[in-house]
Amino acid sequence: MVLVKGYYDDDPGRKREIPLFKQVYLSAKRINKYAREYTIRIYVLKGAKVDINKRIRIEAEENLNYK
Repeated sequence: MVLVKGYYDDDPGRKREIPLFKQVYLSAKRINKYAREYTIRIYVLKGAKVDINKRIRIEAEENLNYK
């Protein structure tokens, strides 16, 4: 799985994802001072320890129901 985060990333150490995957690492960091999101980080998440599809579905539903 690939995770892309912008400058607003509140968990650069990926503490939320580390327990869910066997391997989590920063693959790339791009900086473009002219872009709206001038810094992005691309993480690779390998070897899911839980059903990721179920977790994504739950988080998507929570975001839809957010008021």
